[in-house]
Amino acid sequence: MVSKLFKVLLIEDDASLFTKIKDRLSQWSYEVYGIEDFSEVMKEFAGIHPDFG
Repeated sequence: MVSKLFKVLLIEDDASLFTKIKDRLSQWSYEVYGIEDFSEVMKEFAGIHPDFG
């Protein structure tokens, strides 16, 4: 098993597109976090400390 390389904060309001992107990034060993409540983006960003957002 490959360890996760980077944390990614994925912000996408289309559930289908979010799932496709998340699945692909996960296949490439990224640890993916998503946000549904856009008013909480900065709070989540600070709590997760993603390498990409």
